[in-house]
Parts: sequence; structure tokens; C-alpha cells
Amino acid sequence: MKLDLFELPRIRLPMAGLATLFCMIVFQGGPVQSHEDFSSLVEKVLPAVVSLEVMQGSQNQNPQQQEGSPEEWMDQFRNHPFMYDFFRRFFDQEFNNQNQGGTLDQLEEFEIQTAQYPRLTAGSGFIISSDGKLVTNYHVIENASEIKVRMADGETVYKAEIIGSDPETDISVLQIIDGEEFEFIKFGDSTTVRVGDPVLAIGNPLGVGISASKGIISAKFRTLNGPYDNFFQTDASINIGNSGGPLINLDGDVIGVNTAIKTSGFSRGSIGVGFSMSSAVVSRVVEDILRDGKVSRGWLGVYISTSMDEQNNQRILVDGVFKDGPAREAGILPGDLIVSVNGMEISDIREFVSFVGSMEPDKEVTMEILRGIEHLRLTVTLGNRPQNPGEIMSDEEEYYIEESILGMKFGYTPELEDHVFAKPDTVVNEVLENSPAAEAGIKVLDQVEMVNSEMVLSTSDIRMIVDEAIANNDEEIAFFIIREGVLIKVIIQLP
Repeated sequence: MKLDLFELPRIRLPMAGLATLFCMIVFQGGPVQSHEDFSSLVEKVLPAVVSLEVMQGSQNQNPQQQEGSPEEWMDQFRNHPFMYDFFRRFFDQEFNNQNQGGTLDQLEEFEIQTAQYPRLTAGSGFIISSDGKLVTNYHVIENASEIKVRMADGETVYKAEIIGSDPETDISVLQIIDGEEFEFIKFGDSTTVRVGDPVLAIGNPLGVGISASKGIISAKFRTLNGPYDNFFQTDASINIGNSGGPLINLDGDVIGVNTAIKTSGFSRGSIGVGFSMSSAVVSRVVEDILRDGKVSRGWLGVYISTSMDEQNNQRILVDGVFKDGPAREAGILPGDLIVSVNGMEISDIREFVSFVGSMEPDKEVTMEILRGIEHLRLTVTLGNRPQNPGEIMSDEEEYYIEESILGMKFGYTPELEDHVFAKPDTVVNEVLENSPAAEAGIKVLDQVEMVNSEMVLSTSDIRMIVDEAIANNDEEIAFFIIREGVLIKVIIQLP
């Protein structure tokens, strides 16, 4: 007999029978993950997850004992370092915002006294090799003078040392000292993760000990503050102390490192909005640290924003070029629009920075550039991204004084004696009021690198190009200047 669902109202079934039939129809697409599956998963990965107890600051301090001193507090919380840190954080906000449970004077006295003592904090981590290498967040072990690793059994404790860290992704790699063979977990492929996938977050929340929480992937590609952010958002419970712990998929692989939570009001606990740095980012950072002790990233040497081209397509706009950077050596100029890198068109700043940073230093890349109406194809050999790119100086030389050019004076003055320039005779030492240079925004200490795309080595070069432009009845002239280590373009109206 053929069964038509639209004929169901004519079939008299008890309510239980209808419910059974409904469930058979709704869930016929696949089995539901059982509780037993999650229990087995937790048992599988738990031995590789650890708690970290971190001493921050000097341990050589020996402050004077005094009645009511922090020594009593330290005795109470020393065996529970997370609670000590939580107490200071929590009551700092309570005293300042609600003034409950004490007075501001009491808090200030407490802070003054405890400032003399090393600070104890806690976090989480996970072991990635049988010889005891483990991953955690950089902010967990920042300024650490001693790191203890407490295993999942809650009793076994080892010491650890830092192999290397990457503050930009908030990732550190540690080595357990004097340990034997360890159980470990491996990184999974986070690029295949879908929104809605079930996950486990494991760590040491609120200092209670290693715990597991279940949730799903709520969103992908979240960003917080860093240029290389690629976070999963999850509703698996993540609290203070979970930092550095793993986010696990159903295969038992690490697809993220639990790093941050978002809360509201005075809440410091999980409200279902947690963030885990994807394993696609973390695994490369860990690989670099284990190989070199640090992370190396490709560097172009430009300051960028976005702008529209003539076809109204969003492009990456070069605002400034570092004078000694790879882009400058390849001929890239301020005002250029970057169309593509190695054939890939990228119009989002964060994606562009991440894409270039994902390449190895010394790698050659092909860049398609739009300069006005001219299309250029340039080859750039990427540099190694410095910690402080703006702090790039050259050897000091002598200066000399020249007469005003468009309201600019160049050369040595006593005020410039302490500064360092690559070509001191092209450095602006004075800008005359109401002059073309002043109206264009030229400033003292600007160094002229090019005029109308022609390199200049002296003030005489500048004067010759300006005089030629005036003789040709040009309305404006382009000055390429170095300001605080960055090459920028300034248009000056000619008289």
C-alpha cells in the first residue's frame, strides 16, 4: 500500500505513535552524537591537557614582614595561584566601580603592599610531543620567572621553560623539564571547520582544575586586535584560566587555542562568546618557533589603506614606503594602488597583511601596481618583518644651509644636531609661514627623497627640478618625503 503523508490525518494513531513517526522523519538525515562519544573523546585527550602555575616578577624580593602584610594573603592563596590573581582582579573592579566589600583606601593599601611580591597567575596548555613540548598563550607566561606544569591528574607537577613566543598571535611554546614520555595531541585542519560543528574546550577555568565543556563553532574568521587574527567563536564555556587550552574537534584534534572571552557589564565569566585562535595560524607559529626560536614573517615595508580605482574597485593604497624596505627597493611609491600579489587580488587590509605575513622572508613575489593610468608589474623580494618597523635610521652626516625653496629651508641647524638622516642636505630645517610648502603640510625634519619621481641627492637637485617645473608653467609639483621613517607624497602648488 502506498503511503502518502498528506493522507496521515485519516489514519488514527495514538499520540505516541505519531511522535515516533515524526522523529523517524526528522532525524533520518543522520545519527545524533551520543553522550558516550563525548565521554570517550574527553578520556582520549584529557591526559595531554595541563594547568600552568606562573610566577611573574622577581622571586628574589624579601620585603619586610609586618602585621597585616600580604604575607598572610600569600600564605592563603599560594597553593591556589589562580584565586590569588582572581581576588586582585575582581576586587579591583568591585572597589573602583561599586565600592562593595571594602573601601578604596583598603584597596590602595593592599595594592601597595602586594606590589612588593611576585605575582602568581594560572592558565592552561596542551602537550604536542612525547618529549614534553607544549603550547599555551603568550599572555599566560608573559614576564614569567618560574613556570610549573600540573598534569591532568592534579598531583604530578613539573617545571617548564620557554622555547619561544609570538606576542602578535599570543602564542608560546614551552618545554617540560625532567619529564619522561608524555601523551600528546596533534593539530587538526581548521580550514575544514564549519559553523555548527561540535567542539570541546578543555582547560583550568577559575582554577578549579582541568575541566571540559561542550559547544559548537558559532562563527569563523573573527578578529580582535592583532594583524594576524583568525579566531573561531564558540559557545563552549571559556572562563578566566582557560587561556592556552585546546579547542578539540570530534576527531580529538586541536583546531584552536582558547584565548579570550567577551562579557558584558561586570561579568567576568562565560556568557557563551569565547574565541579560539585557529590551528591554521597556531601550527605555523609553533613550527617557526621550534625551528628558529622565533616567528619570521614576510614584510613589504609599506603603510597602507584602501581606495577606489577608476573602475570603482576597492584597492590597497600605498600611503607610505619605508625608506630601506623591500617595497622601496622594488620601486613602489606612495600613491600606488596594489592590484594583486602573485596573481591574487586582495582588497581587504587585514587579509593583505595576513597574506604577505604568511610568506617566508627573502621570497620573491610579483605585484601588479596601478600608478595613475599606468599598469606596472614589479618583483619584490620580501624582507623579515622587524619588531619596530618605524625605527629605521641611517648614519649621521653633516648638514649645510640653503636658501628657501617654495618656503622650505634645508641643512644643518643646532636644533637638528641630535637627529640622524641618510641625506642631511635634503632635510627641511625651517618652513616659512604662508608659503606653498606650509600650505601643503611640509614639516621640519621632513627629508626630501624625490621630486616629481626624480631622485634627489642634494638641495641643488631639488632647486633644479622645481625651477624646471616653474619654467614649464606646471601648476603643482610632487615631493616624496621621509617623515618618521615613512615615505609619503606631498603635492605643493607652484606660484
